Order: sequence, then structure tokens, then C-alpha cells
Amino acid sequence: MANGKRRKANDTWQMANGKQQTANGKRQTANGKRQTAKGERRMTHGERHMANGKRQTANDKWQMANGK
Repeated sequence: MANGKRRKANDTWQMANGKQQTANGKRQTANGKRQTAKGERRMTHGERHMANGKRQTANDKWQMANGK
């Protein structure tokens, strides 16, 4: 590192904008939700259960893919 400090491999790096980046390169948002490197949010455990043919609308109602 440029400032002469050595860190262990599993330590979190401090990014220039003040957000922390975990050691495996995945960025973590401020509210603790993991994000993939591309920036889209990973599916939570509950969403994985509901993901078969259902989508969530903005008002948090689960809606079938066929519109019913």
C-alpha cells in the first residue's frame, strides 16, 4: 500500500469515497446488503423462495407473472 502500512489479506480495504470494500472485492452498501460487483442487488433468501414466476411490484404486493 502507498502509505507504507501492511494489512492482512482478510482485512477490509478502505476506498477513497469512505465506503469499505470487503477483501473478496465485493462492494457492500451502507445498509449492509451485499451487492455484486456489477452493482445489482443479490437475491435475498425470501426472494429466492418467491422467484418462481412471481415479481414484486412497487407497492410490495406479490403479483403473478400473468397479471392476476
